[in-house]
Amino acid sequence: MSDSELRSQKTAPNVGVEHTIKESEIYKAIIESSQDAIFTRTIDGIITFWNHGAEIFYGYSPEEIVGHTFERLIPDDRKKEYKYFIKQIKQGKKIISYETKRKTKKGSIKYVLITTFPLYSSYGIISGSVTIARDITKQKQLEIRKDDFNSLVAHELRNPVAVIRTGIQSLGMVTDEFTLAQKKFIDIIDRQSSRLQKIIDNLLELARFESKNAIINFRKVVLQDVIDSVVSDQTLEIDKNIKLQTSCTTSDFIVYVDEDLLTRVLINLLNNAVRFTRSFIKINVEPFLEKNKHYIKISVSDDGSGIDKEGQNKLFNKFSQVTRPVSGSGYKGTGLGLALCKEMVVQLHGRIWIETSSPEGTTISFLILKANVD
Repeated sequence: MSDSELRSQKTAPNVGVEHTIKESEIYKAIIESSQDAIFTRTIDGIITFWNHGAEIFYGYSPEEIVGHTFERLIPDDRKKEYKYFIKQIKQGKKIISYETKRKTKKGSIKYVLITTFPLYSSYGIISGSVTIARDITKQKQLEIRKDDFNSLVAHELRNPVAVIRTGIQSLGMVTDEFTLAQKKFIDIIDRQSSRLQKIIDNLLELARFESKNAIINFRKVVLQDVIDSVVSDQTLEIDKNIKLQTSCTTSDFIVYVDEDLLTRVLINLLNNAVRFTRSFIKINVEPFLEKNKHYIKISVSDDGSGIDKEGQNKLFNKFSQVTRPVSGSGYKGTGLGLALCKEMVVQLHGRIWIETSSPEGTTISFLILKANVD
């Protein structure tokens, strides 16, 4: 064997070790320079690593916090939630992008978006967890101020608009005394004040849900009865050229819901479908299993022109006006109906999403809990 070959054999392993060390240093530099708080804990919640971002966010230096339990950073109203998270991690589950609150060294409460996943030992046993926490306090404070403002404005407008509505309705009772142009003007005021009233009511309702002050009356309900009632009422308001069809695998579905909220979700979705459908709306009902929980999935479909990707991403946002080529009645909505649907479905312990959207139509689906029948 030549001298060059011997030197190659001696240095090759060192190259691998050197490469590993450099990789380790790169990862360490990335973690330390991250503006997000990154830290690790043992399975019992004892902090073992604390980066610079965590020091800035929480106010504790590594010397002050490493070796201590993380529970000191949990506000009293989040301790039950934290214990649940620890239980999930011990079972090997991840917590992805969850909004919560944490307490700093100075005692102030901050909003944070956390992602936590388990760490495993060389034997494949869960030994702890690593958490990435992002400060969203300013964003949440802006949202709270905006919601408070919307609620205040809605409350202040409610009474004046009610007076206007009453006055217009009174004028409508004596239309014989008005010219054709005056009657037309009264009709315009009536429609616009009605729309404004709807916006105010929806804003107040959203504020009530978001403040967690809504009283939800859960009980067992025959789903088909609710759907039949909604369809019967809505058929009177839907254009005669639009066909409304329901499809249910069984009429015996029992759901655990607030009947009023479920009714309003269905009405809002039907009203949304009417705006854009060409000639056909379908309500489909079927059982649905998700994360070992039994749900009922309700889908409302139209045969309109679909929603583009940008529109789909903001469909359930407040004041979102999604533009679709109008082939149905096409009246302008309040921009709050689907946002309100989302809040109501969340209150019912379900979720709502766009199932499909194409030039052939759009389907919006949501889940509600199936009741346990003794």
